[in-house]
Amino acid sequence: MKISFSGVSKIFEPDIVALRDINLDIKKGEFVYIIGATGSGKSTLLRLITRELLPTRGNVYAGDYDLRKMRKADIPFYRRDIGLVAQDFKLIPTLTVYDNIAFVMEAMAVPPKIVEYRTNEVIDQVGLWRRRFMKPAQLSGGEQQRVAIARALANSPSLFIADEPTGNLDLKTASDVMKILLAINAAGVTVVMSTHNQIIVNSCRQRVIELDQGRLVRDEQSGGYGMTTFRYILRDMGRLLFHHWILGLLTLITAAVMLWILGITTLFSLNIENLLSRLESELVVQAYVKKDADHNQAEQKIRELNSVYDVKTYSPSESLAKLQEKMGNQSGVLDLPGENPIPWKFEIH
Repeated sequence: MKISFSGVSKIFEPDIVALRDINLDIKKGEFVYIIGATGSGKSTLLRLITRELLPTRGNVYAGDYDLRKMRKADIPFYRRDIGLVAQDFKLIPTLTVYDNIAFVMEAMAVPPKIVEYRTNEVIDQVGLWRRRFMKPAQLSGGEQQRVAIARALANSPSLFIADEPTGNLDLKTASDVMKILLAINAAGVTVVMSTHNQIIVNSCRQRVIELDQGRLVRDEQSGGYGMTTFRYILRDMGRLLFHHWILGLLTLITAAVMLWILGITTLFSLNIENLLSRLESELVVQAYVKKDADHNQAEQKIRELNSVYDVKTYSPSESLAKLQEKMGNQSGVLDLPGENPIPWKFEIH
């Protein structure tokens, strides 16, 4: 899904300016980091995309929708094409992993057989098959985050929004979450991720959009985190030196400490860069072919991609047999009446 901001400003009463004259285009299939200090406007930007807020001035376009002109009746249908992951997971504590994911489709009256198949599919995709009958309290923070990601993937969205998905996670768990997000993006889904995680941004280089006091101050392909932030420290330091020499001296000391921290962080990020590169090289993407499409032609086009080194093809009957084998004694629920609804599947390495 393509996203466009045209002259967008958002002002909260009485006079709090959250965004100022934002012009931005996010192409379909891009992976974009939204970075900036607390209060810079990141969350407001995401809430405009999900149509939780309307801009004070300007227009926001998502796919074929003009979000300012969208009717209230169309909002639920628009949001079905968006996968949203919040920092606090928002899981229902009384439901199992399986039920937390399935209820999203059940609420939209998806047929029970399809709900079961798709729920098991995304649980397997995020690596939680052995945890599917556990409740959130029995899971680690990283596992709860993966449940939230699986739930957001249940409807096969074309836009995936992640608000600080690694904010409360350790480095190894954050790397595992990034591996899943990169796999989602590799399947053609647009991913917009707000983050403060400098190591992730500097190691998994993608497009970086930086906000400062509601303004878009940087839009860089394969960007990093640190240098623009340091530029704003220098700007503020110069202002303080001009007006208050004592505060300016304290700012100089702070800047020196920040430089030291930046150096240590850069060295640390270099050490994990190879780890994250290996994670990217090990990505496996599952792609499905529409019922009326030519799977042989699709496979040929996939094999022509430069980043693909192997493709495994599974017919509908093979996919069903594989799922029945995995479910063991419970495979009887997959005795589907009529034609097998599972499409042709490619496992892309």
